[in-house]
Amino acid sequence: MTWTCDTFPPQVGDKWNASRAPADGALAFDPREALRLLSRSGSTTLGHAKLTHGRILRSGLSHDPALLRLYSSHCRFDLAARLLATFPDPPTIAWNLMIRAHTSAGAPLDAVLLYNRMLSRGLRPDKFTFSFVVKACSMLLEVSKGKEVHAFAIKSGFWPDTFLQNALIHLYFCCGDPVSGRKVVVSWTALLSGLVACGEVDSARTVFDTMPIRNVVTWTAMIDGYARNGRPDEAFRLFRRMQDDDVMPNEFTVVALLIAVGRWVHEFAQKNGGLDKDVYVGTALIDMYSKCGSLEDASVATWNSMITSFGVHGRGKEAVALFMEMEKAKVLPDGITFVGVLSACVRECMVEEACRFFGSMVERYGIGPSQPSDGVLKLLGLPNTTPTSMATRENKRTVKISDQPMAAEERSWAVEIDDQHKNTGESVEKQQSPKPSIYIVPPYIRNLNCRAYKPQIVSFGPYHHGDPNVMPMEGHKDRARIHFLKRANKSLKDVMTAMAEVVQQLRGAYQSLDEKWAEDERFLHLMILDGCFMLEIIRVATKKLYDGGHGYEKYEPIFSDHGNLYTVPFIRRDMMMIENQLPLLVLYKLVFLEGRCDCVKAVNKLVLEFWDKKTLTVEEARPHLLDMLRLSRLVEQSSTDGSRGTENSPIVSIIRSASELREAGIRFKKSTSDSLLDIQFNQGVLSLPNLTVDDNTEYMFLNLMAFECLNVGTGNEVTSYVVFMDSIIDSAKDVSLLQSKDIIQNAFGSDDAAAELFNRLSKDVVIHPQGIHGVVYRAVKEYFGKRRNRWLANLKHTHFSSPWSLLSLLAAILLLVLTVLQTIYTLLQFYHPPSA
Repeated sequence: MTWTCDTFPPQVGDKWNASRAPADGALAFDPREALRLLSRSGSTTLGHAKLTHGRILRSGLSHDPALLRLYSSHCRFDLAARLLATFPDPPTIAWNLMIRAHTSAGAPLDAVLLYNRMLSRGLRPDKFTFSFVVKACSMLLEVSKGKEVHAFAIKSGFWPDTFLQNALIHLYFCCGDPVSGRKVVVSWTALLSGLVACGEVDSARTVFDTMPIRNVVTWTAMIDGYARNGRPDEAFRLFRRMQDDDVMPNEFTVVALLIAVGRWVHEFAQKNGGLDKDVYVGTALIDMYSKCGSLEDASVATWNSMITSFGVHGRGKEAVALFMEMEKAKVLPDGITFVGVLSACVRECMVEEACRFFGSMVERYGIGPSQPSDGVLKLLGLPNTTPTSMATRENKRTVKISDQPMAAEERSWAVEIDDQHKNTGESVEKQQSPKPSIYIVPPYIRNLNCRAYKPQIVSFGPYHHGDPNVMPMEGHKDRARIHFLKRANKSLKDVMTAMAEVVQQLRGAYQSLDEKWAEDERFLHLMILDGCFMLEIIRVATKKLYDGGHGYEKYEPIFSDHGNLYTVPFIRRDMMMIENQLPLLVLYKLVFLEGRCDCVKAVNKLVLEFWDKKTLTVEEARPHLLDMLRLSRLVEQSSTDGSRGTENSPIVSIIRSASELREAGIRFKKSTSDSLLDIQFNQGVLSLPNLTVDDNTEYMFLNLMAFECLNVGTGNEVTSYVVFMDSIIDSAKDVSLLQSKDIIQNAFGSDDAAAELFNRLSKDVVIHPQGIHGVVYRAVKEYFGKRRNRWLANLKHTHFSSPWSLLSLLAAILLLVLTVLQTIYTLLQFYHPPSA
């Protein structure tokens, strides 16, 4: 074979033309030069890499790490691994190439496993190895492994490396461990930005004040942190200090100051007679927020208010212009927006604009009026407007019109809706209120703990499908689907046909979906793929796949004893997340296709067993796994007499901590069930359900609370329980007390960590005064408020808390009695001396 320049990509071949040696056009092959040119080429194909590899094998340079880079750049890790296995003694750079490639390709778990293999061979990592592995740990949210790598890096002497420090800071803040992040002696700006992003502005200021050197970036980051967290005065003071230190601001500093000024003015307008409702003020605020890149402050409600105000004051053109600015700012309009802009168009007789907006409302945004046909008729009743002219203006848009006559003086449907807002009927509300069960968590909830709502290793449903960190699990989903179809003796077409019958119900379960899921086939493929995987995982966890004939290999990484021990716990945690739910209707259909007529009962039993509730029976269909988890935590047991919460019981105030309640004579006892509703107070005894606190507890409660908040009609039982526990747990002392009564099983090990968990869970949580545990609150407070109870409790604690205290009390009483008897005997002798 002749090696010519045509073998390479064009830009590489051109390089070779300059060094053409033989007269016949063949090229003298230099392996190192070939690898160098291929590595720099952006259009190298896998075929080029393989061809180069073949030539290099003949030259004796087959162990060059550049070959690993070539294969890894094409994500052919199988070929790269086989090549690495041929190295007699792979250098550290070869391992680094493989670890970095897996991390960049979204396979962090494989990167960590390669790192472990590297250590097992006795090789010492370098500073690049540590940076790549820490990044992989960040993607896996594995803070414990990250700390292990951190410790080894310090021991190996690579601690001062800037890239490693930045990677560690990113790891700790991603994993919700800012305490460890602060301990990193740092790239200061990364730490400062991380604290600001987490909302810890005061901690960020402490870091800022301790920085040895500050540049314009750090000054700007701190000023921006104050501006975006509602503290404009401090932002101005810091800017003045920045000027005093002769630090020249940049464009980002100016933007941060503008945001601070705008928010200060906005707050001033709100506090002084509602000036922010004025048309001119509101327009200026929207313009300011938009141009400063702070569009989250220019909310849709603010846009609606301004558009409606323009329309009411007869300024239709300004309303239309503002609506167009809203679209440019990529703020999604809602029904109220169109009511405002259409009202403005109708009042100004802007018929063509009204027709265009009406078409955009229906076709582009999918929003329709409550009575569309009647509304269009009334819109056509404007002067000089006919059905024909409207159709012509809208490019012959088809408009259905009834035969009934219409008076020209009738108002448009948009104006009429303005007048009907106060008289909206119950039937209209029911029609306009969708009832999804799987939600996208809004920012005001998500910001409490961003990690709690994002799956880490597997996605279910469309919301997180395609995220890089969950892609490695997609191959396992394919195998699960194949095995399910084989056992059910069904083809994929059969399952697709069955699922197509309920496709609208499945879509309706989600709060909102991207346009790419509008295609039935694509959406159903996802539902079937995720449904088969979820069903197989639940059966693995409940030992229902181990009866033989399931078709998986013994050493399979997921659907085996090993997978159940090491992988399924992580998947179980992802199954708790509200954005990561799959309608149980999918599982009902799949089990029905297996031949189970009682599919609802069978799936519910399987899911409850998955959530460790084997004795509970649920026969009606439920929306998803998170709802079943909530149901399993609220199982009612027969209650004893005593004070217990009801839905009409007002929460009178926050009660004291467990330690203070004990000092008032209140005793604690474990309830007879682990239902979160089983909280009772009877004759000075507060009964609480048993709860195991572990790494999944925070994820579970945050998602259950989000579900209760977002799903209309669900209730707030879990939220009430969390608020109640936060009321009685203030410190590690309270956790220790409840742990001694077997109420809390603390798998954290640290009582301080458990106390911080409960205090963090109820942060920014608002609960209705008519709480489920209101009677218990009131009864406990009344008992605590009686001085007699506290006096008796103090007496018991002082004199009856131990056998020695009791013996001391009895001895004191005996001495007192003897003293009294001796005194009486002495007095008797004095007044009645014995006769001689």
